[in-house]
Amino acid sequence: MCRPLPIRIKVIDRGFQSAFTLVELIVVVVVIAVVLAIALPSLAASIKASRAVRCRGNLHQLGTALGLYFNDHKDLYPVAIRGASVRDGYFEPFAALSDNLSVPLPAAGSASPAPYRCSAHSTDDPAFDGFSYVYRPWDLFALWVGSDPQGSISRVLHMTPQEWILAEADFKPGHGSRLGRRNDGHVGSWVSSGP
Repeated sequence: MCRPLPIRIKVIDRGFQSAFTLVELIVVVVVIAVVLAIALPSLAASIKASRAVRCRGNLHQLGTALGLYFNDHKDLYPVAIRGASVRDGYFEPFAALSDNLSVPLPAAGSASPAPYRCSAHSTDDPAFDGFSYVYRPWDLFALWVGSDPQGSISRVLHMTPQEWILAEADFKPGHGSRLGRRNDGHVGSWVSSGP
């Protein structure tokens, strides 16, 4: 019978090596930098898009409350003679809509809760008055000199097709979300695409 030859394995004990070489470390850092450079712009864009969706959701919620207000008040628009401001303590028309929102109005010096404030709007802006949305007919109410401003202006607004009632406070025509109530009673939000 043949005997197998003994195999001798020479084991060299170098001790415990747990450190990376400099080249391996540089490669890992470069790979991580490339992945971050690719991922961060898309992450920022998705965060911006999610904030825009929340703002449109707030507009829709306010529009639904406006529709409920119409049903409760015989198709009259809420009265407001100027823009709402937490600083000044003037909350119209949002005070009229708050009954249908089950969300309290913001208190002076505190952050406005949704749906009154869009998370995409900075509260550090000195012009920010606690509300991210503007009630568009307030200027009509402020300038009306005749009797029964609420009834008269409501009739005028109902005859104006697709009149925008609520808009983002920093809304620029052609950009951003808007909310309107059409003559057929539909309340909804749209993204403006025209100039």
